[in-house]
Amino acid sequence: MARRFRVKGRFYAFLLALLLIGGVVIGIVVSGRNASVVRAGVMTARMEAVAVIIRDEQCVGVDKYDRVSFYVDEGAAVTDAQDIALVYKWGYSDDMMQALLTVEGQIYAAQTALLAGVENADLASIELQIQNKRLAVRQAELGEGGDLLTLQRELAELLNQRAAFLTQTVQPTSALTELYNTQAERLAQLDTYREKVTAAGTGRVSFYFDGYEQTLNTDKLDTINASLISGVVSGSSDLLSGAPSNLVYRLVNPNLWYLAFVTPRSQALRLAAGERYTITFSDCALQFAGTAMNASASEGDVLNLIEITEDMGELYRTRKLNATVAAELSGYLIPLKYVGVKDGSAFVTVDAGDSERTIEISVVAVDGDTALVRALSADGSLAAGMRCVKP
Repeated sequence: MARRFRVKGRFYAFLLALLLIGGVVIGIVVSGRNASVVRAGVMTARMEAVAVIIRDEQCVGVDKYDRVSFYVDEGAAVTDAQDIALVYKWGYSDDMMQALLTVEGQIYAAQTALLAGVENADLASIELQIQNKRLAVRQAELGEGGDLLTLQRELAELLNQRAAFLTQTVQPTSALTELYNTQAERLAQLDTYREKVTAAGTGRVSFYFDGYEQTLNTDKLDTINASLISGVVSGSSDLLSGAPSNLVYRLVNPNLWYLAFVTPRSQALRLAAGERYTITFSDCALQFAGTAMNASASEGDVLNLIEITEDMGELYRTRKLNATVAAELSGYLIPLKYVGVKDGSAFVTVDAGDSERTIEISVVAVDGDTALVRALSADGSLAAGMRCVKP
């Protein structure tokens, strides 16, 4: 005969305890899977992008001109009012210059004829220098060394020096005086078509234009957005303001410029405003340090800007290049999956006990699955020990 067991009250109490313990365990597991504790930490921020240079510069031009002769080299450092170039306006013809050169040749022949048989060491020295300089110019034209523009300028200075010396040394005859008067007339005619262009301030000079000078300038910084920078990177011709035909040179302030690059609107990682970043380029060996400005999100993507106050060196005529920006930053560490992005802004949701609270943040560094974040508000609303939940 089978034995019968009575279910006592202690069994129900034991079963209830098991259920309670199981519920607690499940709650802990679920809670651990959906929440993470905020921790203070440090991380190396690194971002790579095709960056665009925005320069502090002004473009200087005159009325339409036919040709130009330069007094300074490309990239030269100049001071205010220094001679930059001599432009020949529309209407100028080579016949005018040839007429002047012809009479100057006649003057030189007449002067040397009057000095025939007279030894003059100073004139002999100038003539030897002119001979050597002409040889150097010919070699430079053949690509055999020397800067052609500099040599041509030095030759012109020597020719002027010789002309001035002969005018002071040779007693003019009536025929020579007539040639001087003709020379003055030719010069007066030529000067109506020539204009000297001087430096509009202190800076670095460039005679090359890419068509973005009016658009990508520091005085237009407030109007520059992510869409514009993306267009420059892609080479969109619609953004080219073009270089007017009357422009002669650019005057660049090499000690103030900006580096701009774009990140996707859906990506939380951006530059941390006010932080100093080291900037390196794969296109050249230069390295700089700059201060990040506030990132701005538009309907498309996010514009990141760095202000740099170091001499830009050879970048005065560069528009875009591959850049890496890096910095060692402090903030709060949370799993990247706990960062939400809405309308271009990043946020984290924290467990406030009986409710949840959303805090707007900036993601300033990412390492694998971990993000380094900072609260955007100044009231310190994000702190170590808080529990964040998935958005």
